[in-house]
Amino acid sequence: MKVVFIVTEIADIRKTASSLEIGKEYVGMFIESNNSVSWTDPINEQDWVFWVGDTCEIVNNLKNYTIDKDILNAKKNYNSHIKMWQYVTDDFVHITCKTEKGLESNWIKYKKVFAQ
Repeated sequence: MKVVFIVTEIADIRKTASSLEIGKEYVGMFIESNNSVSWTDPINEQDWVFWVGDTCEIVNNLKNYTIDKDILNAKKNYNSHIKMWQYVTDDFVHITCKTEKGLESNWIKYKKVFAQ
């Protein structure tokens, strides 16, 4: 299950050009069997595992949606999308883009979405 989580501690060494920061929200995959969240840094592709209650806190569960074109137009100034992730909570959509300029990540209040 995909979740929004906050990093509370970085217990490993970050590779060059890492986007990982303590206190920031990220979207990762919750692994119930060992109470952890896996996440891959979209900038340097380093894989991470965070332990819930130890090195991260879960903020919210997510649902995947196809997003209204109006939302995507909000990011139109970033024409060089290499990767793009889209997630929706009850009120906001989270869009993360890996661009030539680096990682762009935003929560945007949405007008409407269409469930897949």
